Amino acid sequence: TIGALVVAVVIIGALVVAVVIIGALVVAVVIIGALVVAVVIIGALVVAVVIIGALVVAVVIIGALVVAVVIIGALVVAVVIIGALVVAVVIIGALVVAVVIIGALVVAVVIIGALAVAVVIIGALVVAVVIIGALVVAVVIIGALVVAVVIIGALVVAVVIIGALVVAVVIIGALVVAVVIIGALVVAVVIIGALVVAVVIIGALVVAVVIIGALVVAVVIIGALVVAVVIIGALVVAVVIIGSLVVAVVIIGSLVVAVVIIGSLVVAVVIIGALVVAVVIIGALVVAVVIIGASVVAVVIIGASVVAVVIIGASVVAVVIIGALVVAVVIIGALVVAVVIIVALVVAVVIIGALVVAVVIIGALVVAVVIIGALVVAVVIIGALVVAVVIIGSLVVAVVIIGSLVVAVVIIGSLVVAVVIIGALVVAVVIIGSLVVAVVIIGALVVAVVIIGALVVAVVIIGASVVAVGLGHPTN
Repeated sequence: TIGALVVAVVIIGALVVAVVIIGALVVAVVIIGALVVAVVIIGALVVAVVIIGALVVAVVIIGALVVAVVIIGALVVAVVIIGALVVAVVIIGALVVAVVIIGALVVAVVIIGALAVAVVIIGALVVAVVIIGALVVAVVIIGALVVAVVIIGALVVAVVIIGALVVAVVIIGALVVAVVIIGALVVAVVIIGALVVAVVIIGALVVAVVIIGALVVAVVIIGALVVAVVIIGALVVAVVIIGSLVVAVVIIGSLVVAVVIIGSLVVAVVIIGALVVAVVIIGALVVAVVIIGASVVAVVIIGASVVAVVIIGASVVAVVIIGALVVAVVIIGALVVAVVIIVALVVAVVIIGALVVAVVIIGALVVAVVIIGALVVAVVIIGALVVAVVIIGSLVVAVVIIGSLVVAVVIIGSLVVAVVIIGALVVAVVIIGSLVVAVVIIGALVVAVVIIGALVVAVVIIGASVVAVGLGHPTN
């Protein structure tokens, strides 16, 4: 049939493709064989070049040794002149060291100043972040109030609709039992809300006490330092300055720790405030549900009376007004806590700025002392070096001659080692090249097998499809 002819054509096409692929692989094998021959020839040339290079290096080394003997004679004469130059270089080097030390100290003073500016800027940023945080909390609270008003409005509409459904008396009776249980839960929520408010107030008082204590300690320490500086005399000034630097570092460290602790407390206060607001909103919603439940009971008892609806509306309005007042009190309290924290942070920044200025002044005095000490040490070192140069001068001549011979021996030995290593590398390159060619040939054969396998699978699938089509044809 036609299906059998199609299968035969597909199989012949696959065989033609396989023949073409095998022909391409044969061409690739011939090319790779030519490349292997080229690699072997190049390896032999490299070995010849390395041997010739080693001979040239040996000739150059012998010439260099002859030149070195002539140069050593001139060096003996130059050593006496170089001795005087060495003394001058040592003096100039000491001055350069002093200049470098002064430069480094100046850079340190500039860095300390920049850090002081950074501390002031960071303080301002912290204040801005606290203010922005308070505004974000206020926006969240206002949004929650809007959502609560919308929910209460929807509940009022539901109450009006429920007022007309007086028929469902049995179902509403069951809801009355649930309202009683919810009322008990509301009482527990109100008590927990009061405890949370008390914890927030106590936390704010503890933060204020910690801040005031830190300020008092800083004032006492600064006062004691001022009295000590006034009393102690000229030679003791350096010791007092170093001691005050250590104390200042300790104070700055304690203030940084206090700022970190206060920051974490502020975050905790904000989180607790948000939780209190959520509890108040949930409590107001639960109270609204209880009032609505009571109103439903009144509707069941009274019926579809308009008077009951008016009473329910008034109760809802009262709940909304009370909830808004509670939220306003919470917001005002949070703002008061934020103002107290901001004032304490500003005071801490001012104190840190003053301490930084004092550190810069003390640093300038220490720089002057270090420079004078360095100059004295440089004078002593220069004197000792002048004496040592006279003694070392005669030893340098002998050391130079012996050193040049040792260097020549080391160079020759290193060249021999280099020639051996290069030869081993050439052999390794030839072996690796042959292995790479074998890997390439094997990879090409694997690719051919994979491609032929894929073609066989495709032919089988196409043949099966053709046979299926032939068997389904009406003529068969």
